[in-house]
Amino acid sequence: MNLHTNQTVTRRGLLYGGIAGGAAALTGVTPAVAEPASRFDLETGKWIGLTTANGWPILSTAPLLPVEGIEGAEVALAEGWPQLVLTHFIRRYAYELGGRFETGDVMGHRKSRQIKATFESNYLSGTAVEIRPACYPIGAGDGLFPAEITVIEGILADFEGVIAWGHHMDPVKDAHFEIAVGPEYQQFPETSEDATAPDPGEARSFGLSMSRRDETITASS
Repeated sequence: MNLHTNQTVTRRGLLYGGIAGGAAALTGVTPAVAEPASRFDLETGKWIGLTTANGWPILSTAPLLPVEGIEGAEVALAEGWPQLVLTHFIRRYAYELGGRFETGDVMGHRKSRQIKATFESNYLSGTAVEIRPACYPIGAGDGLFPAEITVIEGILADFEGVIAWGHHMDPVKDAHFEIAVGPEYQQFPETSEDATAPDPGEARSFGLSMSRRDETITASS
């Protein structure tokens, strides 16, 4: 992934800029500086702007909630679709790879704009999570076994591109998972009931079913 984010220029922005510039020329008053486009400032290592790289608004806070069915797992995420989708993904991850989560193994929303890559800005909007970040730090892409990668890829396939994985990003970060579509996306489930497939073998209903896969890895395997 390119660490640079191009500044988007809209017709409305050009029009506003032209009006503001003309007014300044006539009155001698300097117009207010507009909010900078969202981007990664390489000099400071900080994210700038009001939205994150995936297009979601930056949040000052996000509710902390337990991940249902997984002891010791709590995560702060944006309310609504991000909560529903990402907590379900975390359940699938824990269930199909096995093992328990300890404190700090699941991280979501954060306030600090200090980041190491563009995709890490998505924590600011509560639309991305880290799973076992201490085990899979950014830049280290060799912490998972091939069988584990296969299981994770299978889970992600069920989400049909709605969740992206840091394993495929640059720099690599195997702990990172994010909502890969913007808030205007129209195919999110509205409730947990809508998100659960009535027949996992036939209708995946956005892939949010808890059906056990043959390749599931457990702690005892």
